[in-house]
Amino acid sequence: MLILHEDDGIATKQLRAVVFHLIAFAYVDGEFDGSEKDYIDEYVESVISHHVKPADSDRRKLLMEAYHSAFASVTNQVDHFLQEPVANKEKQREFVISKLRLKCFELFRTFDKSNQQMMIQSFEELILADGRVDPAERKFFREIVSLVQDGQQRNVVQATSSVEVIVMPAKPMMVAPVNFPELGEETHYSNDRGQLKAQLEADRRQMKEAIELFQRLRSSNQHTLKGVESVKELVDAPFFLDGTVYFHPEDGVDATVVGDLHGCFSCLKAVVEQSQFRQKVQDYKRDPSSHPKPLLVFLGDYIDRGFHSFNGVLRGVISLLLEEPEHVVLLRGNHEYYVKYKGHIYSGVNPSEAMATMFDFVDESFFKSQKTFFENLPTSLLLGRFLFAHAGIPRSESIRTYIKDLSGLNHNDIAFEMMWSDPSLAPVVPETIQAGSVRFSFGQTQFEEFMELLGCDVMFRGHERTEEGFRDVYPGSVKKLFNVFSCGGADNKDLPARSNYREVTPMACSLITNGDQATVTPWLIDYKTFNQSKNNKLYATTAPIPFRKRL
Repeated sequence: MLILHEDDGIATKQLRAVVFHLIAFAYVDGEFDGSEKDYIDEYVESVISHHVKPADSDRRKLLMEAYHSAFASVTNQVDHFLQEPVANKEKQREFVISKLRLKCFELFRTFDKSNQQMMIQSFEELILADGRVDPAERKFFREIVSLVQDGQQRNVVQATSSVEVIVMPAKPMMVAPVNFPELGEETHYSNDRGQLKAQLEADRRQMKEAIELFQRLRSSNQHTLKGVESVKELVDAPFFLDGTVYFHPEDGVDATVVGDLHGCFSCLKAVVEQSQFRQKVQDYKRDPSSHPKPLLVFLGDYIDRGFHSFNGVLRGVISLLLEEPEHVVLLRGNHEYYVKYKGHIYSGVNPSEAMATMFDFVDESFFKSQKTFFENLPTSLLLGRFLFAHAGIPRSESIRTYIKDLSGLNHNDIAFEMMWSDPSLAPVVPETIQAGSVRFSFGQTQFEEFMELLGCDVMFRGHERTEEGFRDVYPGSVKKLFNVFSCGGADNKDLPARSNYREVTPMACSLITNGDQATVTPWLIDYKTFNQSKNNKLYATTAPIPFRKRL
């Protein structure tokens, strides 16, 4: 039986680890059901009763509350995993198990060696508790133990930073009560075949124009990342696009960073107006010596989840790009990833609400046009020492194999993995765990080493639903990682009623660079102003084509 530590903090961590492992075991050998919940309740209560004296009612109450809190937290996380998008060929259950394996690893490695040994003995007992030894359970747990032991043997690169980053408190950004200009063509797709055909042709022309813009930037580029080992070697380089990587000098920049928008057109309109982007561009063009250069950086995931994907957010961001190509950066997210299978086009994520909604109304050639456009989108921006990408860093094995200089960021595997990865609380996520899922994780040490390799100090990412909208992922690190999520809102009309994105407070952030100092200011997105028909023409009429979650 598990021996609870005398320290309440460690005992609480033990109980949390027990809950995670038991639920993980349940998913490994089948589905988690009521009888397994009853077993966990009985087991934990017996552990607490065995080690807490009857007279010590306060400690018993504290530990039982810690258990129930841990159970609720774990089951909520599993529910969240079940709603997360997965790669098209990955099964949801496999993704959930991979996430549980990672969380078990993160928890287990936080114990010292003596407590780890105690936990190993306890979990061996748990595996036998139902009277049978499930090979999958034993394999699952042995993998975690082995990974923790292997992870203790590692040479760590000392990370440094040459940028002082000041993070300001989140603040509201007021919108002036004016008549807001349209952003793109603010119209719903028609269910009339003739009208719809004309709308789709206009969208195709817009995407074609954007592709031609990217091609001109790439062909006119006098600079290359080939042979450049660090961004510090590009200190005098101008703005250029090499393959899938933008480079922009960092000095004198006022950047607005926008995370996942996922069909929330009201959030997009709010960001453009709240940031005063158009006015800033006019001021800069009029007198560049007196104003910082404004940039509007989108981190990807324009489509799915919300109601206004293709004809709202995607159409809007392309319009902004074509309007101000020197000031707008569009990056590719994992939702902007289509695959061709047996001659047909499919979304690379499941579910894909945007494709499902339009599937019965458009010719497949439209999805082919989108696929071509998505494949032309850049996947990362190097703003000097500031790195922007949709998700995170590549797998450790891929970094060793492909990153010989900065041009390695253009490798297909690297670009793909930087659209899918997530940060972990562990310093290092073992490569065997990284290999277990398309949506893999990386640790703080791995992040710091990757940034040191590139010569970067700060990274901005989206991808991960972050309820507070903005998060400093590794607060104690000299290398900063900021998570920005820009769609959501409890009463946002852009989202389905049961969307878990309603739990998110959508945020954008400002980045102002000044030599070796940078100021990052997160701010609240005022979607409510643009949920109104007078400010958003998509609310002037009802969408003729109904929203659909799955094919």
